[in-house]
Amino acid sequence: MENKFDKIYRQIDFIRILMPLGDEDKIESAFSEMFDTVSEVTGNEYRTTEDICLMIDVFCIMAENFIRKDDTPSLFVRALKWEEIINDFLENDQFDETDKHKVKERYLILHTTIYDYMALKAKGSEQIIEDANFNRNVNVREHGCKCLLCKVNDANETGSHMVPNNLIEKLFSIDGEKGRERAVVERFILGKGKHETYLGRDIFEDLHESLINRRKREDETAAENRIHNPLTFDYFFCNNCEKKLAKIESLYSMILHGKKDYDPAIPYLFWMSVTWRMSISKMGIVLSSTHEEKYRKILDRSLSTEEGSILTDIRKLGHCAYTLHECNDTKNEALGILGCPAPTVPALYIIGNKVVRFYHSLDKARKIHKQFDQSFETINDGSHPEVISDCPFEGFWNAKRNILDMNWEMDYDDNPEGEFGTDVSQFIKLENFEKESLDETGEIRNYKKDFTNEGGYRLVFPRALFQILDFMKINEGKGYTIEDITAKFGYTKEQIEFMFSRFLHDSEKYLNETD
Repeated sequence: MENKFDKIYRQIDFIRILMPLGDEDKIESAFSEMFDTVSEVTGNEYRTTEDICLMIDVFCIMAENFIRKDDTPSLFVRALKWEEIINDFLENDQFDETDKHKVKERYLILHTTIYDYMALKAKGSEQIIEDANFNRNVNVREHGCKCLLCKVNDANETGSHMVPNNLIEKLFSIDGEKGRERAVVERFILGKGKHETYLGRDIFEDLHESLINRRKREDETAAENRIHNPLTFDYFFCNNCEKKLAKIESLYSMILHGKKDYDPAIPYLFWMSVTWRMSISKMGIVLSSTHEEKYRKILDRSLSTEEGSILTDIRKLGHCAYTLHECNDTKNEALGILGCPAPTVPALYIIGNKVVRFYHSLDKARKIHKQFDQSFETINDGSHPEVISDCPFEGFWNAKRNILDMNWEMDYDDNPEGEFGTDVSQFIKLENFEKESLDETGEIRNYKKDFTNEGGYRLVFPRALFQILDFMKINEGKGYTIEDITAKFGYTKEQIEFMFSRFLHDSEKYLNETD
């Protein structure tokens, strides 16, 4: 049964989606609609703790909008009024200390948002303010929100991994050693043209300067501590659901390490959980709301903290399917977590050297495989032991290129009215953060005249193409052969011809689209 405030919170969420797009008419209209609903539901009377908490949440979205517009005078005037309203509530004897504590916690979020902005504004640094707003709430939900899996308990867990640690613990490590504080990550948030760099706190303690090409600045550690690890998330799950997810990860980890006797529903549920978590955290991919809720319900009723209590009757697990490919030679491609920021069939994403295609129905998987003659792929549906197919470099490169092309088509610069894309993040390992990372990784380039894009970041070509194109440019006029390129980079002649045939085809397509 819908709570009387649910419509208002949906409107608040919608405003948060609209604000980064900058369409002032739509934002103003959405605010007006929200204010009308608040008036209709509450009668502008706030008699209960829940009423007051709702009011504070409305104040929060208003504050975020003032900050977005850099409207300091309006925010300052409203902040004084809001503080007066809350103090009146806290001085009211009809509410007990438990009620007041709830309100204080909720008000702390609003107060911190305003105080941080005012403090940074006082420093006169527009860039610092922009960066602070960019980083805020990307990985952290408000304390007191409900768990996104069970939707019953309070989400009280911090440091949750959406892409399980057993898949990424070495992928983002600066030296291959385990430990989340040894990670170096470059995160790009699509639709905003923004990126942030995360350096784990343990990096400078025992690594040679040659690994990072520079000495640590005196303020490095303090600055790094202000950046949330982009691979972890706070207040998404309750303690019990976190343990359920950890259990399925542990069981799958044993399978990856060679366990032969296992229920095939375990890897099926594992990859469903990864797909669902990546979507709810906008970590590379987005599912439709229908499929996202379908997976949530399946996982909620199926997972357990005890292996024997996990529901493994495949007939009750949604009739989905997936294919899993692993590339043993990625040719030094920059690895990370990549996906399409809009619903696709199947959901396609890459984690390190693994290519995953998760289908929303087994029937759909079979039809697509038959249509495109993909009989060489094994469809995993939880009814037989998992098959991880070998993926040659060409297959890995092609999957990566498909993802980058889809990101191009969904880019918010060209689709400002699109429903998806805002806050969806792509991640790569930052190989060397002294150099210009965008150029070094070859994943995202900043073009001044990039097919109607004015200076925004775009995912364009895999690293291999930039390496070869740069080599050709440097050696232009000196005379070189394809054998020189194979000797320099380790690609075969056939691999180079394959990559460039796709490159030339797509370049012609993009140029024709912008004529």
